Amino acid sequence: PSNACINIHDTQSVLLDCAGNSIVNADTSQASMALSLTNTSHISVRHCSLQANWTGFQNASDISFNNNYVLAQGGQFSSILHIDTIVRLLFSHNSLQGSLQQQYGQDSVIVANQIHSMPGPIVAGAMVLNYGTGSQVINNQINGGWDPMAMTDIGADDGIIVSDEAGLNISGNTITNAWDAGIEWTGNLNEA
Repeated sequence: PSNACINIHDTQSVLLDCAGNSIVNADTSQASMALSLTNTSHISVRHCSLQANWTGFQNASDISFNNNYVLAQGGQFSSILHIDTIVRLLFSHNSLQGSLQQQYGQDSVIVANQIHSMPGPIVAGAMVLNYGTGSQVINNQINGGWDPMAMTDIGADDGIIVSDEAGLNISGNTITNAWDAGIEWTGNLNEA
């Protein structure tokens, strides 16, 4: 999309190492993005601070996203990382201030991340996995962002939602402040 600060598309073998620097999209429209990966393979993104309404990966394979900080610019949207149709994603040691949603993921490894949903509009889950196969969700710290003292339904309804997944491994995660369920599944869950 033209509204992404960095748009990597139709290519392979790219290393983006921000060395701790920020990529900030000051556009506050719903479509503003910090980083967009589309039709790519063998991409590595590390040590970046991404600030925008969204960051998105689509139609990608062999993606490594490690040691990054992702924050919703202005905090107006709860879901900030969208992953759609991806094969072999390694997503590790990142800090997200918003939720992660992945659909049609194959052999993703989501490990040792800190995911904290932002107070605001209710989001279904701090992490949502739909229609994938062979994903692993291991040793993550997941905070739904719900404030039990305020007793308001804001933040994540559930810690992790899975829908129609096969071969899924969820283990060693800590889930707090989700106001409905820690882990909820809908549809089919096969060989999990």
